[in-house]
Amino acid sequence: HHSIQAPSGFCTLFSTLPQGRRAQRIGIEPAYRLHAARKAVFLSRFCRTFVDNQTMENIVPALAEKTTQIELKDAKPKGLSMTQLGVPVLESTVVKKGKLQEFFQFLDDGTVGRRFQNIRVTGIKTSEGGVEAAKIFVQFEVFGDDNVPLAGNSGFGSALLGGGDTLTELPANTVFMPYASAWFENQFVYDVPTEVFDRADHFAFAANADQVRTL
Repeated sequence: HHSIQAPSGFCTLFSTLPQGRRAQRIGIEPAYRLHAARKAVFLSRFCRTFVDNQTMENIVPALAEKTTQIELKDAKPKGLSMTQLGVPVLESTVVKKGKLQEFFQFLDDGTVGRRFQNIRVTGIKTSEGGVEAAKIFVQFEVFGDDNVPLAGNSGFGSALLGGGDTLTELPANTVFMPYASAWFENQFVYDVPTEVFDRADHFAFAANADQVRTL
């Protein structure tokens, strides 16, 4: 069997053709009425199927937005993470840490579409060259489940919270995820005011909605 492709505007044209009693009024011969009726039924079904298929083709899978909060707790300024981040550790250095093991983002059909794991948030307040400053480091691995973004991925947004209030929203970022079905390490850093750092007790993480192409 061969698939039939409908020319553009074909179904619209069919809907304007004379049918039923109108066809009788304009002089269609009785001998052709049965043939015309059968043809009309076929064309009606064909056009309905064609429109349904076109509608299905225009449906693009989408990742729904997903949010979470990670508690930040005071931590000691030591360990491998301090060395890896290049933190100048002093007696006055203050550290806050939070971690979330797994975080899933779902497609609109309810299946997992993107996975984040080992989300680590490290807040550092320390002095460098005699100037005190605060930074927030965000690290995680991300995995795309058999899909790729239609364009550059929409990434994630984040904010620092304190006492249930939003203290500051951090700049949004796209994630480094050049291919599907593979894990990729991501790392970001944000400068924040020291007074915001002092009050922060939670980190809000929002995986943004995204349109994707399934593989």
